[in-house]
Amino acid sequence: MKKILYIYLISGIVFTSCDDFLDVEPETATTPEIALDTETDIVSALHGAYSILNDDGYAMEYNVIGSVATDDGKIPSDREAAGAARDRIPHAYTLDLNEQTTTVELWLDAYQVIAGVNNIMARLDAVEFEQSFEDRIKAECLSLRALMHFSLTQIFAQDYNFTGDQSHLAVPYMTVTDPGSAPARNTMAEVYTALFADINEALSLFTSAGDDALSAYRGGSSIYFMSYDAALGLRAKMSFYRTDYASALADADELLAAGYTLEPTYTTGTYDNDGEVGTFVDQWYSLAPVLESEAIFQLDVDSDDGSFANRSLIDIYTANNGNAAHAVSDDLIDLYEPGDARLAWYHDENATLAPDLHVFKYPGGLGINADAHHFPVMRLTEFQLMAAEIQARNGNDGVAQALLLPITNRAGASPITSSGNDLVEDIITERRKELAFEGSRLYDLKRLQRGFVRNDCLLTNGNCIVDYPTNLYAWPIPVAELNGNDNLVQNTGF
Repeated sequence: MKKILYIYLISGIVFTSCDDFLDVEPETATTPEIALDTETDIVSALHGAYSILNDDGYAMEYNVIGSVATDDGKIPSDREAAGAARDRIPHAYTLDLNEQTTTVELWLDAYQVIAGVNNIMARLDAVEFEQSFEDRIKAECLSLRALMHFSLTQIFAQDYNFTGDQSHLAVPYMTVTDPGSAPARNTMAEVYTALFADINEALSLFTSAGDDALSAYRGGSSIYFMSYDAALGLRAKMSFYRTDYASALADADELLAAGYTLEPTYTTGTYDNDGEVGTFVDQWYSLAPVLESEAIFQLDVDSDDGSFANRSLIDIYTANNGNAAHAVSDDLIDLYEPGDARLAWYHDENATLAPDLHVFKYPGGLGINADAHHFPVMRLTEFQLMAAEIQARNGNDGVAQALLLPITNRAGASPITSSGNDLVEDIITERRKELAFEGSRLYDLKRLQRGFVRNDCLLTNGNCIVDYPTNLYAWPIPVAELNGNDNLVQNTGF
């Protein structure tokens, strides 16, 4: 079992690397002065930070919560004891939240990444490296630091506009690794100031360093690493989720013009997925990157990576003989038209026939490596939908409709031809359908300051209906962190 690391105790993390950066494993905690003396040391440590993204906290908990803690999820009727185990976070759906059943791994993994990149940047200041190398390393470190803090804020804090002056508590924003410190939570305003400082500096450094600064240390696709476009996408999301729509649109438009292309058609085929024979979406059914032509930043989750604990999205979502923790609600299924190709993301498994459907958006390793899959952290479609929603809010209905048409066409769905506020609402629904189980629904509801109604719901704890505002939109800080740091204040209601 992974050791609990209080954020005020995390010191430098050293990572060894194999030929594939995804095979990096965390090793002993040590000081950066001992470990990070050469370019190879620095790159190895950075690749180690990336490998943690594939672990339970970010690759599983963050994305599952963003999907099933809403009206998109449900409890599988064929779920057995393994699917109800706490490490599969069944409470993400039931919302029976407390200091013990919160998302512990996300907190630990995110601050482990943050500690690692902080130590790398401290070493860049202490040792002289070639400038383009140093700029690129720092740009990626700043981007990862911003990504982790942004993700933590989406789970452990209320939405940006919850208070008019953003004075509500978010998370500690850690710009240095200082063993022995006991940081307090920063306000949302303070976190966003730090987020934009980090990402704006990163964008400048990406420009000065160029794309080839680390080419000697990396092979394969660049989509597994933070880049100028990934940092730009993160800044667009940061602006979008604080409802600064003008800034979000400017960054989204730049990404739309950056040379990525949408897959023109979602096609389907019949496959045997480790004994599950059915119709799957071709463009998602592979071990290759998902929709590679529009991929901005992806995770390549593999059961051989790092400290992977066999809790990938495949284990969480597919029945696997009754072990799935979460299924798909009829509330979501009913939004799709008959014939929509995206319905092939959802299946009733032959091995455990039940009246509900399981998520097969991540079909896995085709029996070769059953837990391996790609996860699209940022892809072009998200930003095309973002731009469409903002254009509709600005009254530019024709522009918004044109942005939506390729997305509905490739799914075999009817074009969206509404106008005004109806168009805005239709785009929000289209986001829900297209980005389903990519970890966005909860964060959209918070951005919009909306609750939700689960019609397909058998809960008896009152959480079939969640009204806004709600304490359930700011998850409790893990009890171990509170016990180890007297300066941390728990969220209201816990």
